[in-house]
Amino acid sequence: MPKFEKGHKKVGGRTKGTKNKIGQDVKNSLLFVYETIGGDKSFSNWAKEEKTEFYKMYSKLLPTEMEHTGDIQIIVNKNVDK
Repeated sequence: MPKFEKGHKKVGGRTKGTKNKIGQDVKNSLLFVYETIGGDKSFSNWAKEEKTEFYKMYSKLLPTEMEHTGDIQIIVNKNVDK
């Protein structure tokens, strides 16, 4: 039977649902460093000083695509100062 024939039973690798250990280790390290350099308060101070850099980073967390079914209502507020 060819190696990747349709219906071929999975052999080896992580079991379904198992988290990537290296990814979790990196997250734990980042959290440790974040807390060590001042946590939320320090991050907030940095964001106030470096707004452009903060928004660049923040924008990478936003979804790039969204799906919606149904009606959409768009309201334009012309009374906002530019």
